[in-house]
Amino acid sequence: HDFRFELENVPLDDDLRAALVPESRKAWDRFSPRGVVSARGTAHREPGPGNRPRIPVEIHPEGSTLTFREFPGEMRNVTGEILVDGDRIRITRVRSQDGDATVEVSGEIRDLTGDATVDVSIDARAVPRDDRRRRAASDDVRKTWELLSPGGSIDAHSRLTKEAGKELVHATTLRARGNTVRHKDFPIEVSGL
Repeated sequence: HDFRFELENVPLDDDLRAALVPESRKAWDRFSPRGVVSARGTAHREPGPGNRPRIPVEIHPEGSTLTFREFPGEMRNVTGEILVDGDRIRITRVRSQDGDATVEVSGEIRDLTGDATVDVSIDARAVPRDDRRRRAASDDVRKTWELLSPGGSIDAHSRLTKEAGKELVHATTLRARGNTVRHKDFPIEVSGL
């Protein structure tokens, strides 16, 4: 049995989250979405008693906000495509625009209900070093930030990977874009970094 559905201007609220199957709720919780999306998919159920439907859903954010649990900071004005298929998520060039800053995400997360595997790439351009990013950073990064008081913006390429049974690995390359630094104990600002 199959049926196709298309939804437009769907609010990402608690009612929608409650309507999802448990695997999809885990995906929801990993991204903490807010805003409005359009979605389409085909529900398929094999004949026979006890067979559960399979409902892969293509989600198209329309200026929504996402906060990926494994990456600090929220993504605003999100567009692109996210495929949620049970406990698997495929991210196809999801893009966030916030002023001059852009962030693009692509990759896949599998087995959300078990020991997830992750392979996600994040490319950020002209991301300002502001208080919002400082608050979203890890404790170690925040300590260094407070010691050096950096300013300006950065480009970054991050790859998040995780194999079953192992910890999440962050590999990030940063490039300064005309940054400034003022060490806490040395009051002269260094600029043009």
